[in-house]
Amino acid sequence: MDFFDQFERFYTTSQTSPFPHRLNGRHEAIIARNADKLAGKRILDIGSHDGRWAFAALKAGAAHVVGVEPRMELVENARKTFTHYRIDAARYEFIQGDAFEFLGQEGAASTWYCAWASTTTPCGTLSCSTELNEPGRISW
Repeated sequence: MDFFDQFERFYTTSQTSPFPHRLNGRHEAIIARNADKLAGKRILDIGSHDGRWAFAALKAGAAHVVGVEPRMELVENARKTFTHYRIDAARYEFIQGDAFEFLGQEGAASTWYCAWASTTTPCGTLSCSTELNEPGRISW
């Protein structure tokens, strides 16, 4: 059984790409192939959407995740989904806000990732890839 087939709620928490084959393929490419880089780490999930990748990071062994998402309805969906799946609230935080406010904060995260190529915010354009990065390896 593929990862998101075990957590079907993510197929309904957003209208953005809720397709099982696509979510499961991205899980394999982003999370499963990098599980060793996630284990025990504090993760900053930039543009965390409905929390699907923060959730996957925790299931892969991350110690803690912070999701930053500008849309409050998606932050609320993430919180409800984590509660639904009984994820310990001490292991995650979802914040409505701009990722630029959180990047570079000392101790905020040991690893960060985002699952999109580029986005523009009022503070500038943030570009990244599906690779996991150490702090400081971000460009805008």
